[in-house]
Parts: sequence; C-alpha cells; structure tokens
Amino acid sequence: MELRPPEAHRYVNFPYDALEEALANAVYHKSYEEPKPIEVQIWPHQIEILSFPGPVPPVDAQILAENRRIVARDYRNRRVGDFLK
Repeated sequence: MELRPPEAHRYVNFPYDALEEALANAVYHKSYEEPKPIEVQIWPHQIEILSFPGPVPPVDAQILAENRRIVARDYRNRRVGDFLK
C-alpha cells in the first residue's frame, strides 16, 4: 500500500460585481476595428480578461507597473458604455 501526502482542495470565490464590472470594461474599451475577440481565461486562483488592443493612451505598461493613479478621458465606445451603465 502506497502512502500519499494529504491533499487539500481549494476553491476561490470571485465577487460577482467585480466580474461584471471587469467584463463590462472589456466590452467598453475594446477596439472594434480589430477582429480579435475578448478573451476570458479562468485559472484555479485568478481570472484574466483580455480586451484588444489594450489600454487607451495615456495608460501604458509603465503607469500600470507603478500603480499610479490613472486619469483617462478618451473612451473608445461611448454609446456601448451608455448601454452598459
């Protein structure tokens, strides 16, 4: 008889409101000039939502890495945003 170490099954609950907001933002900020779909990847401990082509200027990787406050007033899809409110 082979002895194995005990295992634990862990579950992560993601707040529904946070997922709803993140998906709405992905739709709102997507560039419909590119035929790429919004990607949602679900992992055991995280959910990744990718919306192409990415953040609108002036937001870039450096600002995101520094956790600086972001003030962006250029929106891609104002009419879609009105619908999602």
